[in-house]
Order: sequence, then structure tokens, then C-alpha cells
Amino acid sequence: MLLLGHKSFWLDEAFSVELARQAWPEFRRVLAEREANSALYFLLLRLWLPLGDGEATVRALSVIPAVATIPVLYALGRQLFGVRVGLLAALLLAVNGSHIRYAQEARGYSLAVFLATLATLLFARLVRRPSSGVWLGYVLSAVLAVYSHFFAGLVLIAHAASLAFLPRQDLPRRSLLGAGASVGVLLLPLGMFLARTDAGQIAWVKPPSGWEVLQVLWALAGIGSEVAVYLVLAGVALGAGAAAWRARGRSFEVWRYALPALWLVLPLIAALAVSVAKPVLVDRYLLVSLPAFVLLAAVGLERLPAGWAGRRLGLAGVLVLAVSGVLLYHVAFKKEDWRGTTGFLLAEGRPGDAVIFYPPYVRRPFDYYAARLVEHRAPGGETRRSAGDVVFPSESYAELVPDSALVAGLPERYSRVRVVLSHVGSSGSDRDVVGRLDADLTRAFGPPDTTRFQEIKVLLYGRGQ
Repeated sequence: MLLLGHKSFWLDEAFSVELARQAWPEFRRVLAEREANSALYFLLLRLWLPLGDGEATVRALSVIPAVATIPVLYALGRQLFGVRVGLLAALLLAVNGSHIRYAQEARGYSLAVFLATLATLLFARLVRRPSSGVWLGYVLSAVLAVYSHFFAGLVLIAHAASLAFLPRQDLPRRSLLGAGASVGVLLLPLGMFLARTDAGQIAWVKPPSGWEVLQVLWALAGIGSEVAVYLVLAGVALGAGAAAWRARGRSFEVWRYALPALWLVLPLIAALAVSVAKPVLVDRYLLVSLPAFVLLAAVGLERLPAGWAGRRLGLAGVLVLAVSGVLLYHVAFKKEDWRGTTGFLLAEGRPGDAVIFYPPYVRRPFDYYAARLVEHRAPGGETRRSAGDVVFPSESYAELVPDSALVAGLPERYSRVRVVLSHVGSSGSDRDVVGRLDADLTRAFGPPDTTRFQEIKVLLYGRGQ
């Protein structure tokens, strides 16, 4: 809960709140048509908002599953490798910079991580000691995980792939087939959504490169420089698994290594394969594999030689690097400063000002903070002034680009125009829109003054600036 409200909401967080506030008919329509991914989180946030809509209160909803993941990972590590590995895994996850970062974000990533970890724990129990309660728990957690984020479905595929490392006679086939069929039926609505939906919402994702893969590993290891240590420790764990394979072939001894290894590797490989046709490789999407990386690192630590030169020194090194990552997040990592930008717009606005946001959807965080900031009073006691007339986009967000006739008519109606730019992509169309807008406004008002905030630029065109 530390510093939950310290950082401003960024664009996606503001969108989460806006969507959760919609009337039920509109809320259901948006989920069905555009936002089926993370549908479970948006529903829970809608039920949570009566407690408050401030940054700390909204983000607290993400803290709960993030904290709950720690004992679940302990239970999984204990079941597969023993108490010591379970404790190490829980400790490493508790100080993991990425886990802490997304526990403090008003998005559904921590919920997806929790449910994917819970599903893996119940899958391991279903394989070893099947029962009706475990079967039902696995089906529910697996389905809810995918309704929290589509990439959790890759974790379920890893579950199925891990069965190739078990002797056939040891498989509870009826329970596994029944669970797989039930999960498939319950996920049919998401399959239909994907079949009829284009990929425009992730058009901003770049084709993958070695740098993007490194970013994924960086995110899974934490925010600091511990990625190399994690890779070494995971390599030690996989080496132990390979030795078990050579000694025993298919067995539980091999499967317990194969399960976290596939959980880590298969989602990354699948994302890279899909990205050949449509780029989908985004570090935060693959957070569903974070517990697997942590678990393998814990196994690697446990397999190091005992003593100060082995496990203790290795653990101390990982913890020092992890704490540095957490400090790096709190001190150096900056989110988009929509709180500061909105305060600036409200404080500097005058009668006769116009405001344009581009792309149009970046108006959402401004609307969130404008509604909150106007409730407060400035130090002198006067209420904060309006930022001016928002002439683009309208509240319906129906427009894609500023209409040329609208821009041409601004000098007759307004003495100044502010253009707020953020998330302007590198595509030619975005550059063309911003270029035309700047040329038209410069011709009418003269060159702009520029004020910069984190990831946001405010251009002021006008007479008497």
C-alpha cells in the first residue's frame, strides 16, 4: 500500500475508471464489443468504485490479488519442490519490482497473475491427487484467469504441454479431459469475441526484436538489473531438470521442472510466433509468466552449494538487486503526469481559450482529473478556473481527427488554442495530423509556446500569450 496515490494515473488507468463508471447498458456494450480482455477486472472495479475513486483507493483493488499471489506461489513451490523452495519463491516474489509495480496500477495484470498462479497450483494438485473440489477449483480459476487477460490462456496451454513429461499410466485422464472440455466451453464467448474483432486496439505494438525480448525478461525478473542473475538461477534449475530427465525419463521428478519451465517459455514463444503476423509481444502482457521465473530462480538458489559462498550469498545478491529495483520504481520511474498537466490547464486557462487533445482518447485522463481538481480550492480560496472549451474531441469521442473546418474557424471564436499531445504514434498518419494542425494554427496565431510534462506536451497558440 506504500505510495499508492503518489503517482498520477496514466492513460490506461484513467480509462479503467471511466469504463467502470459507465451505466450498465453502455458498460456491457463496451465489454462485448471492445474490452472483453480484462472483463473480470473491469467488473470488479465497477463494484469497487463506491469505496472511492481516488488513485490510492482504485489501485488498492490491484494490491489484493498481488498480495494473495505470494502465499499461493509458496504453496505451489512447496508442493513441487519442498518448503525451502516455497519460502524462497514467496520471498523473491514479494520483493520483485515488477510485481510491486503492477500491484500499484489500476489495471487487471495483478489479478491475471494471481489467477494464473492459483490455476497452476490446482492443476498440480489435480495431476497428483484429483478430487471433485480440486477439479472445480481448477476449472473456475483457469477460466477466470483468461477473462482477466487473454494471455493467461497460454498458461493453460503450458499446463497441457507439461503432461507430455508424465508417464501415461500416471495421468488422471478423465479428470483432465473433463477439466479441459469445461474450460473450453466456458471460454467460448471469448473465442467468439476474438473471431469477430480486429487487432486495431493493439496496432501500436511494434514488431518484436531482441530488445523487446530483453524487455520481457527484464520485466519478469524485476525492474532492477537482476535479470542476468535470474537467468543463471533458472538455468541451474533447468539443468537439474535435464539431469532428472536423463536419469529417470518421464516421471514426476521431471514433470515438476517441466511445468514451471513451460509456464515461463511457452507464452514467450507463442507471442513471438503470433507476432510474425501481428505484433503482440508486450512485456506487461507476459506478466502471467512472472511467478514461473521466480519459482525457477528459487529452485536454482536451492540447488546452489550450501554455505556463504552458495545459497546465502546468492540470495543476498538477488535481494539487494531486487530492493534496488523497487527503489528505482518509486524514485526514478515516471508515469504520464496527467495530474500535473490538468492542474496546469485549469490554472492557466482564460475565457476565450480552446483546447484540443490528440489523439482524441487522451482527453480521458484530463476529464478524470478535471472533475477532481475543480472540487478543491486554490490557495487564495478562489475556485480553479476552467481550462477553456474543449473543441476536440467531443465527449462522445466519436471523432478520429480534428475537422479542418473546425480548425479553420478557431481564430474567429478564440484568442488562444492549446493543443495537448500524448501517445502520438510514429505512424505517418499521426505525423500528418499533428503536422497539419501545427501548420494551420501557426498560420493563424503564430508559433506556439511549449510546456512539457512527463510523456505529455502542451502547445499554446494565441495572441497575448
